[in-house]
Amino acid sequence: MADPAVYRSLLHLDNGDPWVLDGWQDQFFRATDAGWQRAIGHKAAGGFSRAWSVRPRGHSKSTDIGSMVAWALLSAPRERPVKGVVAAADEDQARIVADAVRRIIRANAWLGGYIDVQRGRIINTHTDSECTIIASDAATSYGLLADFIIADELTYWRSRELWDSLFSASAKKPTCFLAVLSNAGIIDSWQHALWLKLQTDPSWFCHSLPGPVASWISPAALAEQARVLLPIVYQRVWLNIWVRGIGDAISLDDITASITQAGPMLGDEPGFYFGGGIDLSSKRDHSAVCILAANPHSGRVRLAYCESWKPRADGTVDVIGVQNAVIRCHYRYARCGFLIDPAEGGHLMLQHLRILGITMAEKSFSSQPNLNQMATSIVQGFRDRKIDLYDDPDLIADLGRLNIQDRAFGVKLAAPRDKQHGHADRAFALAIALPTALAIAMSGGNGSREPPPLLPNTQSDPDWGRDVRDIDSPYPNLRDEFRGR
Repeated sequence: MADPAVYRSLLHLDNGDPWVLDGWQDQFFRATDAGWQRAIGHKAAGGFSRAWSVRPRGHSKSTDIGSMVAWALLSAPRERPVKGVVAAADEDQARIVADAVRRIIRANAWLGGYIDVQRGRIINTHTDSECTIIASDAATSYGLLADFIIADELTYWRSRELWDSLFSASAKKPTCFLAVLSNAGIIDSWQHALWLKLQTDPSWFCHSLPGPVASWISPAALAEQARVLLPIVYQRVWLNIWVRGIGDAISLDDITASITQAGPMLGDEPGFYFGGGIDLSSKRDHSAVCILAANPHSGRVRLAYCESWKPRADGTVDVIGVQNAVIRCHYRYARCGFLIDPAEGGHLMLQHLRILGITMAEKSFSSQPNLNQMATSIVQGFRDRKIDLYDDPDLIADLGRLNIQDRAFGVKLAAPRDKQHGHADRAFALAIALPTALAIAMSGGNGSREPPPLLPNTQSDPDWGRDVRDIDSPYPNLRDEFRGR
C-alpha cells in the first residue's frame, strides 16, 4: 500500500503466473510511481505527475491503467478517500478499462475483498475512494475535482472539449496525477499538436515505444497483421508511427482505380439491383444520400447517385430536402429501399417514408456488428477493386479521409470533422449501403442460383427479406433490401 512497485510484484496474471514486467513497462511505472503516491496523500519526491505513453496495439495500456487505479483505490488512507476519473475514447473502450480491473481482481483474489467494479465506476468497498469511468463523448466536466485523471486512447477522441475540461480540472489540486496512454495517431490532428507541445514541457514524462516490442507478441502474429492490414494502418497501429492526415481505411491507389464511370446511372440499366444509404444529421453535420447498384452477374457494385446537404446558417440541415431526394431516388432507381441510422432524427424519417410505401430499415451506428460490417466491407471492397465510381469530388475526398478505429469488440470507420467538408458524410452513406450491395453482387459471382443468407440487420424487420414474386430476380431474400417490397 505504500510502494506501487512492491504491489505490482505481488500481482499474478490470468493464468496464475506472476506478472513480470517488460523493461519499457517498468520504465514508465517507475517514472510515474511518485506521482501516484502524491495523488493519494503519500509523501514522495521526484518522478512525474504528468505523463503520456504512446504504445502500439496490444501493449498493455488498459491493464497497466487498471493495475494502478486498483492500487490507488486500495492504498488511499481511510481518512483521506480519493476520487479518480478514467476517460476513454468511447463507451466500448471505457468498458475495456473496467474489464481490465476485473481481470486483475479475478487473478488476485486478495484484491476482491477491497476493490469492486460496478457500472461506470470502480470503488473501494471499505472506504469512500472511487474512480469514475466516462467516455469522451460524455458531457464536459468542468466542475470535476479529482486526485487522479487518466485519458485513455486520446488519439481516438473526436474532439478536445473533454480533454480541455480534464486538463483544467487537474490544476485544481496541486498533487493531481494526470496520464495519457494511447496509440500513435494522425498528423495534423489536435492530438499530434498536443503531443509535440508536451514533449518540450519539463513537467511531462513523454514516452513512445519504437514499434512492437512486447515480449508476448510473436513475430508470426505481427507478420499476419502486416499481410492483412493496409500499410498505413499497420504503420500507425503496430509500428506506432504517426501518419499523415489522409484516411488510412482506403489507399489512394484503390480510390483512384475505382473511378471508371462517366457519371450517375439513369436507373433503367438491366441486371442491377439498387439500394441506398442515408447518413442523416438534423444539425451541425452534413447529411448525405448514396445509391448503389449491385450486379450479381459481374460481381461488382456501382455508384448510381450521391448527394449531400450542408448545414444552413442557423446550423440546421434541410431534412425535408433530404427526404424529398430519397423519394425521388426511390422512384428513379427501381423503387429501391434504404438503410438509415435511427439516431439524429432518422427514426422519424424512417416512419414517414414507410407511410409513403418506401422500404426502410435501420442500420444503427450504435451496433458494433454493423460498425464491423461497414468498416470491413469498405476496406475489402476497394482493396479487391469491386467498386466502380464516377468522379464525384466530394465523395472521393470523403473516402480519402476515412480512418479505421480499433474498438473493444471490433473496428469502426471514423473521419475528422470540419465545417467546410462535414464528417465524410457521403462516404458514410456509401458505407451504410455497401455491405448489402457487395453481398448481392457476390451472390451470383460463382454461378450459384442460391441467394446469400440474410444479413443480421435485416432480421428485426418483419417486412424485410419477403419473397417478392413480382420482381424478376433469382435472389429473393436480399432483393427486398435493395428493390423494395
